[in-house]
Amino acid sequence: MKNSNILFLLIFFLILFSSNVFAKNDYFFPIQPMPSDVSPDVSSNIDRNENDPPIDYSALVPENPQENPENPGDNGEDNGGDAGDEMGGFSDEEIYNLLNGNITYIDTEHHRLFSAEPQNNRVLVFELNNDDTLIDDIPDHVLGQPDFVTFDPGASDSEFNMPQGIAYDSVNDLLFVADTGNNRIMIFDVSLIANGESAVNVLGQPDFTENDPGSSGSELSGPVGLVFDPDTDFLSVSDKGNRRIMVFDVYSVINGEKAANVFSQTQKSSAKEKVSEKDPEKAKGSNLFWIILSSLIVLIFIVFIVIKIIMAKD
Repeated sequence: MKNSNILFLLIFFLILFSSNVFAKNDYFFPIQPMPSDVSPDVSSNIDRNENDPPIDYSALVPENPQENPENPGDNGEDNGGDAGDEMGGFSDEEIYNLLNGNITYIDTEHHRLFSAEPQNNRVLVFELNNDDTLIDDIPDHVLGQPDFVTFDPGASDSEFNMPQGIAYDSVNDLLFVADTGNNRIMIFDVSLIANGESAVNVLGQPDFTENDPGSSGSELSGPVGLVFDPDTDFLSVSDKGNRRIMVFDVYSVINGEKAANVFSQTQKSSAKEKVSEKDPEKAKGSNLFWIILSSLIVLIFIVFIVIKIIMAKD
């Protein structure tokens, strides 16, 4: 009988230990933070959820872009990748232009070549033959500078600071330029071009006198690439400093308007609930269930052991 009592005591302590294991969760035992050497780097995030890792845009650049702006004659084949799906359905060529800045654009309607020169803070315009080949290598017009011998950066309505992206609306003769150093997009009416002409609208800044970076829905930080969709009149902007793609409706532009949409890292859901998103009330309810269950089990065994001891004495 003595051995039987010892066995029941062992079972009792085993159940008691098991109940503590079941009750052990982040309500009574907070989950320790992830070690710094393996935790995601969110130090460069701007205006984003702190639990999201930064977007690795470089991983989305196609190995063989359809058209490499740095090598216009190099037309790679479609690599068949799904990078476009990860960035809102953009094609590989559009992704390349967004990430790298398409610094040249050929206007096949009016036979002109627009070429951005970041280091010279200007955009050169070349008249083309009817087959869109160069007439000569001498530019016919310049934007961002008053003439061809001035290269100074500026932040007025007619100046650039490191322009790195170009897009074009052939229907309305509008040229979009990513004025990277001024954290804005300049929009020019190029139906008739005059050297050093002023932009007609600006995005990313409230007006032509400001150029500070920002992360709100109407601000930009170091935009580098542009893609214009003539079917929707949407201008997509690679807002590099904020690690996001801003989409503006440019059907009727208002200076400093708010973006219509934004693409950033999609927060993928998983079967395991994220610690940061746990509902405290739900956690308390779960803890209470295990506490009651374990307490009942312990109580049953205590009663059982007491009965066994009483019966042994009799």
